[in-house]
Amino acid sequence: KTLWVNFQEICSTMGRSSDHVFQFMMAELGTEGSIDGNKRLVIRGKFVPKYIESLLRKYIGEYVACQMCRSFKTNLTRDNVSRLFFVACQVSTIYC
Repeated sequence: KTLWVNFQEICSTMGRSSDHVFQFMMAELGTEGSIDGNKRLVIRGKFVPKYIESLLRKYIGEYVACQMCRSFKTNLTRDNVSRLFFVACQVSTIYC
């Protein structure tokens, strides 16, 4: 097992729900996991920290950072019809 101790803190810092980050990580890792009572992510399998970090960077690139201006001041919205997620930049839309 691999334990990600500050999982909840990172999710809060990014402004994303732990459920969404959890689902992304499990899909990318191709394994199962759970969030324990202390809000830590428990992943079935042995993974090196560098690999987990690269997946976190991938998540930030896809679901946190604005594609135009690279700002992290974004919201994640979900289209109910297509069920796709969209990153909406909070910086002036004139620039993005």
